[in-house]
Amino acid sequence: QGSQGRGRFPGLRGADFSGMTREHIDSIVRSARTMSNLVNPMTTRHVIVADPPADSRHPELQGIGTQVMDAVRKQLAGNPRYVLVNRDSTAAMLQRSRNRDSVMQALGGDMNVSIRVMSARDDSVRVMVSLFDATSQSRIQSVNISAPAGAAASLTDSIARLAVAGLFQLDHTPRRGSVTPPPKP
Repeated sequence: QGSQGRGRFPGLRGADFSGMTREHIDSIVRSARTMSNLVNPMTTRHVIVADPPADSRHPELQGIGTQVMDAVRKQLAGNPRYVLVNRDSTAAMLQRSRNRDSVMQALGGDMNVSIRVMSARDDSVRVMVSLFDATSQSRIQSVNISAPAGAAASLTDSIARLAVAGLFQLDHTPRRGSVTPPPKP
């Protein structure tokens, strides 16, 4: 019969844990977390979320893009793995350069999320969210959605969920070897 039913918390059909105290349970949970952290340490990733570039001909498209990125920020803020790079710092850097590599290097970002919203034919819009992780073997993913212009604003949360899911997937792909940062200009 082996060791089934023996030990500190014996029962008729194996271990009976009903006699465990809160201290016992807390100790087990702490041990499990420690082992999990040893096997899969949770390092934080610094994520740059870039608002769309200004478009004086179509300010409504910029507004849709900003709404999507606000929803992405909100969803990432709830995950302790992702640390959002300051929005004002990101905006200031994007005024100087929209080059992804130089922005990431200047702001110390590990991952980048950017968006482009464009008019499409037949009164519709196309939303393109680009996801970038320099250390991932995949490096880049994108989320592309076309929708009627009137419905695009109501889809912001859905587009943001797709973008965050893509970012999570990119974050969990195999890693590259060492990555050499681009030289400073």
